[in-house]
Amino acid sequence: MNVPISSIFCMILFQALALPGFGQASKGRSQQLAPVGYPLTPVALGQVALGDGFWGDRMKTHVKVTIPHVLKKLGVDYSDPRPGRSALALVRTLEGVSYSLLLEDDKELRAMMEKMCANAGQESREGNRWFGAVAKAPALFSVVTGRSNAWLEECLKEYRLRDKEYFDKGGSYLKEPEPHAYYGMAIIGLYQATGDKYFKKLAQKFMDIRGMPATGQRTWPKFAAQHRPVEEMNEPGGHAGSFGWFAAALVDVGALSGEKKYGDAAIRIWQDMVDTRICITGGTGAVSKWEGFGEPYQFGRGGYNETCAASGQVFYNYRLGMLTKDAKFFDLMEAVLYNGFLSGVSLSGNRFFYTNLLESGGHAARQEDRRVPCCHGSVARTIPQVAGYLYAHAEADLYLPLYTTSSATVPMKAGSVRIAQETKYPFEGKVKFAIDPEKDGQKINLHLRIPTWTGEQFMPGKLYSFVGPSTGKWTIEVNGEPVKARLEKGFAVLERSWKTGDKVELNLPMPVRFSSCIDKVKATKGRLAVTRGPLVFCAEEVDNAGPVRRLSFPEVPQADQVKVSNLEDGVLKGMKMLHLPGALKEDDEERPSVIRMIPYFSWENRGSKSMSVWIPQGQIENAPPLPWHPATDFKSVPKSGKGGQTEIIFENHFGKSVKLYWINYRGGRQSYGQINPGEKRAQGTYANATWAVTDDKDKLLGYFIAGHEIASGLIPKK
Repeated sequence: MNVPISSIFCMILFQALALPGFGQASKGRSQQLAPVGYPLTPVALGQVALGDGFWGDRMKTHVKVTIPHVLKKLGVDYSDPRPGRSALALVRTLEGVSYSLLLEDDKELRAMMEKMCANAGQESREGNRWFGAVAKAPALFSVVTGRSNAWLEECLKEYRLRDKEYFDKGGSYLKEPEPHAYYGMAIIGLYQATGDKYFKKLAQKFMDIRGMPATGQRTWPKFAAQHRPVEEMNEPGGHAGSFGWFAAALVDVGALSGEKKYGDAAIRIWQDMVDTRICITGGTGAVSKWEGFGEPYQFGRGGYNETCAASGQVFYNYRLGMLTKDAKFFDLMEAVLYNGFLSGVSLSGNRFFYTNLLESGGHAARQEDRRVPCCHGSVARTIPQVAGYLYAHAEADLYLPLYTTSSATVPMKAGSVRIAQETKYPFEGKVKFAIDPEKDGQKINLHLRIPTWTGEQFMPGKLYSFVGPSTGKWTIEVNGEPVKARLEKGFAVLERSWKTGDKVELNLPMPVRFSSCIDKVKATKGRLAVTRGPLVFCAEEVDNAGPVRRLSFPEVPQADQVKVSNLEDGVLKGMKMLHLPGALKEDDEERPSVIRMIPYFSWENRGSKSMSVWIPQGQIENAPPLPWHPATDFKSVPKSGKGGQTEIIFENHFGKSVKLYWINYRGGRQSYGQINPGEKRAQGTYANATWAVTDDKDKLLGYFIAGHEIASGLIPKK
């Protein structure tokens, strides 16, 4: 029977909605390739149910829209499931399919995965090493089915072969390995699926190969985080997406091996990152040339921030939290999830950002597939894992790293406990819990995360701090009575003997806060970012009657000047909107205005218009002019170079209409229409891009080269 993939997912969704909560727990599931060997044990996906709420709603969209859309764009048909043109995106998406099956099983989806695993196994045997190297998807599916599959068997063979290629029997290096960060997590997946300690040791070998001198084969050592031995690593480097996966595997290997050096290195790297190299949205990777980290404080207002890098940061920070029991790592994971990661997918679930800018002149638009060859796969595999991040336990300790409407059965040492939470988080800060222990009087230490944003800064690290005093303090009630709780590594701890029917209410005040970045980051100097709870907000053109570059805060708004409203209709229904006193500059004059801001992750869902996270504080400075290169001064126009996304505001003072051309990377012209006399046009572009100007008969007048920040392109008089 050939069933369209969309129909399959509709059936899954129908079944899910008929249950008390989406992803209703099934009993007796294994840990399902969740991180193992850690001081904290996660509650398996099969034991967690997502209810109606923020993440439950996104899981429905993920199942109903995102996965079938991505598979369709990759050329995967249910009746003929052959890999499409992007193996990298496909294997990540299939990993997401397997995670979804762990949340809610379905025989039709299983059948599709069976065919995919058989086909991918064939691809591996025919020489497509991607399908042999990326093992997490078939490993996960083996857990779903309780047996091996052809793809998994080829992965097992592939890694045994690579072991022989790169290492001798004594463990010495024979040659430099291929530089892909997938290896660590893939090998750990093989160990978790098979229980074979061979792969546990192999994962460690691939961590220890760092610092080997480059042989000129395929590796750019820093790009692949292979430039230093683990013991000497103290900062992030190279490709930001690959780094996140490598760092997550580094923590995994430390937990599995019991060797402290891996976790210590991961923490040192993390500290440098949060002190010097992360955007307020949790985005990482400022240098477009290698999509990665630059020098300390080297990131602009706009950023680069690949969606894959955000996905890696989620995995990395989650594991550090599980290793250390320290809430600051979960705090950063949360900041990434709600901001720098979720911005990578539209609310509709079928359009994606490759890069997640913090400033746009209107040129940034999510794409369905062509321009995001890997990031839609990262979205597909990350969202279903969130359910597995909600609860963790150790002995008599029950931890809640994230808040969303959900329920779980937690297998505590003294007896299982059923816990349910109800909340409108992240839009509201009240979270209600119902505790149902297996035995009345059971002693449980309940650890409730108190986020960093309730204090003096939005996220951990030295980069950002709130401007102005804090308002309100978090509180906890048990059965309607206020209680005090000791604070331990960012968790409020309630040590009690619990009985059936006990209720807990956590209240986290969510005032609107304003953040500044340290002056060492020159691009954000004199600007403010606005947050509420765990959400970063942005100003979008559609809400502010014109380009957002006109907006500023003459002063930091006071609490009583801020209005928070609910959007009642349209594609942003259910979102919060902030109304803030500000100023608007037009024709070199400033006047009072209201600045309207929406959650950053929700921008570009109403068309591609200008947007900014960082709003100037004080008088707006005019965009600095770019040098004009007149045609009389050169023989040829230089071709464009590559760089991060930025903007040029062209102003035509020529006296007649002119034509605008982008000079591509090969030196060819690409038309961008005409600019009328006296007209201003905001044009999205990239740093180092060349823009040529001609008269109406295509006679060359001159050119501009874009800088790294927004600038004006003044086309001079005739």
